[in-house]
Amino acid sequence: MSCFDEMPHPRISRHEIEQIGEPRLIIFDTLSKYMVGGNENESVDMGKVIENLDTIRSQTQATILVIHHTVKNGSSLRGSSTLPAACDVMFKLCKRNKYHTLVVDKQRDAAPTSPIHFEMKEYGDSLVPVSTERQMAANRTRMTKSKRSGLLAYGFLRRVFGGRKSGNTE
Repeated sequence: MSCFDEMPHPRISRHEIEQIGEPRLIIFDTLSKYMVGGNENESVDMGKVIENLDTIRSQTQATILVIHHTVKNGSSLRGSSTLPAACDVMFKLCKRNKYHTLVVDKQRDAAPTSPIHFEMKEYGDSLVPVSTERQMAANRTRMTKSKRSGLLAYGFLRRVFGGRKSGNTE
């Protein structure tokens, strides 16, 4: 699928979507793979991509996550400024040795958030993000006892009910 061409045709049929459920998150990893034939430095080309991503979002009601890279020194995104201008939220992932930090670079219409610190641990054939001591200490200092209790209760309910939408009786 290319987000650069005219509106792409979904690779999954409507029947398959009905079988697996509506998507809640659609990830484009990486942007350059989905704009073959386009130039990420040209605002007209990036505008076509953004228009197609908006169409996919409105048709599916899913969150769209686009993974894009920075220039070599990490100071800014590659390409046209049209993409960051169109984004509601932008994250920046930084790595130092084995530690990672996820920072909210842009957040439209919302209060600033604190960075998330983690490291990747092997679990079977997968890598799993795990909070670092630095993150856990930051969480303890920012949260009151009642907020921590509420968060624990929320996590318990999510595990019990599996994050299903309300009204779903399956």
